[in-house]
Amino acid sequence: KTHNIKELAELLEVQLQKPQQALKRPDIDYENILSMVDRPCIKNMLQGVQEGERNFATGRLTMYFRNIQGYSKKRTKKIIQYWNTLNDPAENERKLLNDFRNYWHSDYNLLGCYIPENTTKQQILNKYCNKRNCSISGQFEVKEARKMSRYNNRIIKKMKNLNGTA
Repeated sequence: KTHNIKELAELLEVQLQKPQQALKRPDIDYENILSMVDRPCIKNMLQGVQEGERNFATGRLTMYFRNIQGYSKKRTKKIIQYWNTLNDPAENERKLLNDFRNYWHSDYNLLGCYIPENTTKQQILNKYCNKRNCSISGQFEVKEARKMSRYNNRIIKKMKNLNGTA
């Protein structure tokens, strides 16, 4: 029978420590990257996520660093690889990199506050969201030609036939 290490630690009343390899990565300054993140959901996901949340978080983090921060593919990939060491459990490296490539080359944004068509993803997002400390909570972002416009979600929801050219 297999057991979750966190459950065992709770039963034994001991604190788990992160492995040393997960604490330092010489080619990226993870703490500095964390300090520059302006969205609570992204910052919370960067602390590591659980099994069942990794794929969604991989996409959201990839799109955040690509679309919002404007990081290069190489830099974002290093961040995602390090972040994976913080997950419980870490995703298989080959699958992680395949998912990363697929997200990097997709047009799907994954950065909104509401995902009405997918309640599972919405529940994951709600777990990491902190609306009180979020500068974009209740906003719908449109990023075009290095300019960002913010629209209130209530306005967008009233538009029944919204399409890509709108």
